[in-house]
Amino acid sequence: MYSEHAYLMNSNNFYLIYRNLALIRRLDEQPLVWILLEIIATDTNAFQLCLPLIRCVLSALIVQWENFRGEDRAKTYLKQITLSTNLIILLKKARYLPSPLNEIYELFPFITAYDCFILLLDIWNYLKQNQQILTTKPQQQQQNIMRDSLYYDPIRFVIQKNIADVGHIAEHFLHLQLQTTVSIT
Repeated sequence: MYSEHAYLMNSNNFYLIYRNLALIRRLDEQPLVWILLEIIATDTNAFQLCLPLIRCVLSALIVQWENFRGEDRAKTYLKQITLSTNLIILLKKARYLPSPLNEIYELFPFITAYDCFILLLDIWNYLKQNQQILTTKPQQQQQNIMRDSLYYDPIRFVIQKNIADVGHIAEHFLHLQLQTTVSIT
């Protein structure tokens, strides 16, 4: 049933999901934590110590967006959009996400909740597959993302699916792909 989602494979992860959701509730109660995390994000070494917290928040957001599987627009879930945007901006500030992954929060108000799930799952996969690179040299990873379309294809899919709503910012994402592709060759 959940074979495509690695984070739900183990029954022990059931309790991790509740822990992660409790963490998100605590972050809502303590907005000062986001400010502190933004300050810590300026130092890569210090931010590495916060990665377990970031992963908890990201996994809880993935589960929440997955549960909103309807065709409702994501803008109806303002709390989740705010948390997702804050998380992506934090990862961008720490230089853990390359373009265009670090810009996908711009799409959230215009796409469905399921599309937000797909984009956050894309970030999860990126962080998971590039964990070794991120802990050693996070600045170098930005150059190599477009060589593998694995991370760009979900973004392109979401843009194409919602082209009527995101057409005004789609050029920005397509420009990032073309610019990176040209610089690689």
